[in-house]
Amino acid sequence: MKAAAAAILGAGRAGSPYADAARPAADMLPAPTLTKSPYDFGTSIARLDAAVGKRPLKVFAVIDHGGGAATVGETLAPSRVLMICNPKSSTPFLQANAAFAQELPLRIAVFEEKGAVYIAAPDIARLASAYGITSEQAPITEVAELVADLLEETIG
Repeated sequence: MKAAAAAILGAGRAGSPYADAARPAADMLPAPTLTKSPYDFGTSIARLDAAVGKRPLKVFAVIDHGGGAATVGETLAPSRVLMICNPKSSTPFLQANAAFAQELPLRIAVFEEKGAVYIAAPDIARLASAYGITSEQAPITEVAELVADLLEETIG
């Protein structure tokens, strides 16, 4: 078990036996972009769902962290993650670097914190760069524009 953890934690780190792994070190991964929503949690979720529904996107999963916390008797502010993907646009990312599978499907989180609602979405250009993926290999700009459009429709 410890060897597996070392392999995971050491992947991509200089000096590690896994330094040549295709996945970047954790400290190289970009943080998601945060956008404050002018709407309450329920409205933000409904608007995001509607924006996703207008596009040829596959919803792989919806994760309700607050609901999960409730199942163990805990409370958590509303928090939901929508996992979405368009296999036509995501496949080139995986062809360029199979380790990018760690980042797919794309995840957009809507959560409430201290009475405000935020949307966290991946910065595709920085994420692709961290994996050494170029715009010649994958539709980085198109996917970044898609994410930006989803955010705009959700908060607009």
